[in-house]
Amino acid sequence: MRLGGQGPARMKCAIAALLLTFGLGAGAARALDAVAMDDPHAVIDLSPFVESYEADGRRLTIEPPANGQASIESEDAAEAGEFDEDAMEDGTIVLEESAARNGGIWHAVALRNRSEDPVIRLLVADRRGEGLGAFFWPMPQVSFDKALTAGGENPMPLPERDRAGFAVYSLYGDPLNSMTVALHADRTGEPGFYLWHEGAWTGYAQRLALVEGGMLAVIAAFAIYMAALGILTRVAAARATALLLGAGFLVLLAEFGYLAAALSLAPWGDLVARTIALALFASAVFMLERFFLESERHSATLAQVSRLMGYAVLAAIPLAFLSVSAAALYVRLFLAVALVAGAPLVISAALRGVRPAQLLIPGAALFVVAGLLALFHSAGWLPGTFTATAFNAGVFTTALTLFAFAAAYHAQGGRRRADIGTLRSEQRHAFALTGARMGVWDWDISGDRLYVSPSVEAMLGLDAGTLDGTEVSWREHMHPADRETYRNALNAYIERGNVSFALEFRMRHSDGVYRWVALSASCVAGPENYATRCIGTVRDVSAQKLAEDRLMHDSVHDSLTGLPNRALFMDRMERAIRRRGLLERPRAALLLIDLDRFKTVNDSLGHSGGDALLIAIARRLESLVTMDDTVARIDGDAFAVLLTTRTEREDALAFAEQASEFLRQPIEVAGHEVYPTCSVGVAICEDAHEHPVELLTEAEIAMYRAKRSGKARIELFEPGMRSETEDSLSLETDLRHAIERKEMEVYYQPIMSLHDGAVRGFEALIRWNHPKQGLMTPDGFVPLAEELGVITEIGRFALRAASEELATWQKLFPMERPLFASVNVSSRQLLRHDLIDDVKRVLNRIDIERGSLKLEVTESLVMENPEFAASMLKRLKELGAGLSLDDFGTGYSSLSYLQRFPFDTLKVDRTFVAGMSADRETPLIIRSMVTLAHDLGMEVVAEGTESETQAADLAAMGCDYGQGYYFGQPMRAAEALDFIAHYWQR
Repeated sequence: MRLGGQGPARMKCAIAALLLTFGLGAGAARALDAVAMDDPHAVIDLSPFVESYEADGRRLTIEPPANGQASIESEDAAEAGEFDEDAMEDGTIVLEESAARNGGIWHAVALRNRSEDPVIRLLVADRRGEGLGAFFWPMPQVSFDKALTAGGENPMPLPERDRAGFAVYSLYGDPLNSMTVALHADRTGEPGFYLWHEGAWTGYAQRLALVEGGMLAVIAAFAIYMAALGILTRVAAARATALLLGAGFLVLLAEFGYLAAALSLAPWGDLVARTIALALFASAVFMLERFFLESERHSATLAQVSRLMGYAVLAAIPLAFLSVSAAALYVRLFLAVALVAGAPLVISAALRGVRPAQLLIPGAALFVVAGLLALFHSAGWLPGTFTATAFNAGVFTTALTLFAFAAAYHAQGGRRRADIGTLRSEQRHAFALTGARMGVWDWDISGDRLYVSPSVEAMLGLDAGTLDGTEVSWREHMHPADRETYRNALNAYIERGNVSFALEFRMRHSDGVYRWVALSASCVAGPENYATRCIGTVRDVSAQKLAEDRLMHDSVHDSLTGLPNRALFMDRMERAIRRRGLLERPRAALLLIDLDRFKTVNDSLGHSGGDALLIAIARRLESLVTMDDTVARIDGDAFAVLLTTRTEREDALAFAEQASEFLRQPIEVAGHEVYPTCSVGVAICEDAHEHPVELLTEAEIAMYRAKRSGKARIELFEPGMRSETEDSLSLETDLRHAIERKEMEVYYQPIMSLHDGAVRGFEALIRWNHPKQGLMTPDGFVPLAEELGVITEIGRFALRAASEELATWQKLFPMERPLFASVNVSSRQLLRHDLIDDVKRVLNRIDIERGSLKLEVTESLVMENPEFAASMLKRLKELGAGLSLDDFGTGYSSLSYLQRFPFDTLKVDRTFVAGMSADRETPLIIRSMVTLAHDLGMEVVAEGTESETQAADLAAMGCDYGQGYYFGQPMRAAEALDFIAHYWQR
């Protein structure tokens, strides 16, 4: 629309277009000199002719230029009153709005067209708001939201012709006409204004876009190349350079305005994007310095600091969304640290000969120049409003290119290396020996001259040349105990002529301590086949010798207590037994001491507490014996004492009493007083003993007799004890072979429904058909099986046999709720992970319904270690096994733990069922158990149901199943099959 000065409609339109109010401190009018629009120059700097007016509830009156000058008056809007529209027909515009939305600033410039032809020019406004302060505390670019003209057409924005940091408007100048142009900015500042010819601006924009595109293409190409090179060569510096180039590409993309244009970002978003790109670039700079300076190898502290700085600068990314100016300052400070602190480090590393640092210097120097140019340009100390950004970007691109060349050179192994072929053979050998920590030993036998390289002398803390001389002077530094052996061996080798040998001996260090060294040499024979020269190497083997001695000690000593272990103790016992000439007394006495209730200490105080107790016991036993006696730890909590002087029965028993009494004294462990007791077995070595195992066996028999007699006792071995042990051993032997001899058999006791009387399942009970003692119940052999460790095999047999029978029952008698079988699990089974594998194997090989094979564990067993038991039971449940809690209510249980166990069945102990008629409290307890189980989603089985009355009472209490002699005794598999056929449908 043209605003030429005709009619009030134009004025109303101008007023309605305003968004801000205006104000100056004074109400005086100002005059603007008009600038010629028809000037033939390609670009005219309008900044000196621009007047700025802040908006603060003011009225701004702008008149068209007259006689080459424009008048602009600012006055308080409240005091100015109404304005006369008729008085403004000459093109004057009045800018006024309520003070509720005041803010911003108006920039006005007067223009005139002196020619008789219309003139079209481009008004280019610099939106960047440069200044030294803006470099450290950047603000979003100035936004021009309004453009008005007094005496002419309003400026037309041309966003498609904008450049980064510049807003472009089209101006139309009537022939021989003057006008005043006013642009409103959203904040104060000193933006520059320029008048461009259209063709000149178009050419400039095209050339600038070509240059910017070239720089972006170069960096992108190098970034891709370095990324590929880093992947192929696995060189960290190449990967770091690729990241730096990628971040630099983002920085230029943002600075050139392409990122804001692609994402349609507002000035605030543009500054956020530029800050994020710069933060990524700063982080990459720290990473690049870390790898090029090889700080990981030269300084772990510097590497750690560089890594932390690289991570810390990334904190600017979230900060940018809260305060973008603070984030920009934060990033610039880190870049300053990288430049100020990094430059000396690069120079120092380069002077030390670090080749990557030397390659980094040219690019780092240009990088510093680019930073300084940006600073100077922001401060206004350099010319080039429209070209400075491109020039700085060019320097920046060149620096990144040099970084890329340096990284490529480093990654491809371009460092100049010394030509190894030009080195002398002696130098190569010297390098190899130094790397292997060896020294040269060269003895000229005919001239008796010995040469020892300085590295050997340094190994012994001696000055160079100390060991050069005769072979005797070398031998004087040797340990006196090794000199004769060394001399004899060397003479023997010299007589054999051409021969290689190796000797180990001790040499005196300058600190007086002897070091073990190994001499590996070869002799060179002369005319008479005697060696005339020996040459070889010497190396320090002290650490190896120390390790061998330690290994030898550890192989025969207990690592916890330091006492002799079983192997060393048996050797000493054999030596004592084989002694002769002791006709007046026995040759030895053996005490086997086993701690009572040691497992309780471990469970209560942990293994560290148990270890502390064992160490204290060891020290007490050592204090009781003489140098001729031996104390050893031969097993977990078992100690042995071998007496070689006090060997009579009375003396051995007296020592056993003394030891037992001393060990019974309290010991403080982990803040608790422990009163240990022990069971002691004593065996006396008679003439009939030939082997230490015999004596140890007798002591073990006596010790186990003391255990069975009530513990904390002392027993002396008597021949009659052997027969008792043989019976026990015979039972142990039979039990070990019971499964392979097919003597184990599974019996099944029915579990019946208390509601309809139908059979619902069976409990599998193991029986042993002993060839001599007949049918044995679990009470007679399960404790022994647990002690021998064969309970796992027995449990595995019961599990497999019950599963096979269950599969047959379910196939022959299909029911809506399939039959189930319960198999008891011992403590040894539950505490071993083998149970998981056994159950998984059975469920995978045998086709039974999920949850119908129930594993039955006792309440006391799961409460021994509730955390571990809960974990094991959960895994068993996930495999598809059912879980039944046996003997509930007979032990200590925690209801908080009970709800964590994944049981589906709860078994009420038979003692509660038997006591239902004895008192009134027991039925209440059973009813509470049933209610609790049902609330937890479990079924209830009552064990020990012996009568019809008990079954009826249990059914009335809500109990689901009954088990006992009233329903049936344990039966073989064939009998169980007939039982199911009779009771499976009711």
